[in-house]
Amino acid sequence: MRFELLPLLESVHQETLVVSSVRDLLQPNPAREAQALQRFERYFDRLLVHADPRVARLDLTFSKTNALAGKLHYTGYVVEESAASGNAGEGEVLVSAGGGAVGRRLLETAIQARPLTSLRDRTWRILAGVNSKHLLALEGEGVSVERARNDFTLRLKNCVLSISQAGYNTVLETLQAGARAVLVPFAGGAESEQTLRARLLADRGLVQVVEEKELTAATLAAAVDRAAAGARPAAGTIDLGGARRSAELLREWLK
Repeated sequence: MRFELLPLLESVHQETLVVSSVRDLLQPNPAREAQALQRFERYFDRLLVHADPRVARLDLTFSKTNALAGKLHYTGYVVEESAASGNAGEGEVLVSAGGGAVGRRLLETAIQARPLTSLRDRTWRILAGVNSKHLLALEGEGVSVERARNDFTLRLKNCVLSISQAGYNTVLETLQAGARAVLVPFAGGAESEQTLRARLLADRGLVQVVEEKELTAATLAAAVDRAAAGARPAAGTIDLGGARRSAELLREWLK
């Protein structure tokens, strides 16, 4: 999008507050860090990092973070607050992998793992996105396959356990819901963001992790049993107030 964004930034940066907003972790790209820093210094006034620095700091994935001193502000994680109430999905195991095709192996493995776990008698609800047509043949007693649910966050709150990948939005919704969780981070194509996020949260005892390269029915079942035997993550363990704090900072700077 450079052909659109750079002319826009060139035209406004001297007379307008320009703020960049990034998630907790970047996909490391050392070859482009110098260029990124040069453009930030030319066009941007502030950088909002939507993370809790006690969990994830930008310097884990961007080596030139020190050069941003004075302009970098951690906001806490950003997650939409759910006002939904009810008992939908109570006691179920909720398995999801976003709307794309890359999570098919995780979903299939979760179904294979079910009879090996201490939660084999629970309903396992598989939210399969575009993979639903491929997984319907695996549906059976205790296993429900659906494309998606509008009440996903409510079901996260009520489930006995969540199994998912480790994308930013899903992870934060899971933590906000206080759900026990097993994360299987996507690691295809040299992607490292999800793996690092999952490890950082596991180090704080908030989730169980199965690396994608180690994913089997047996390893997933063992992680499910570890998570099910543990307590739910305590509220307030990490800062989820990033939306409110971002708005506060913007109002402050605009004054």
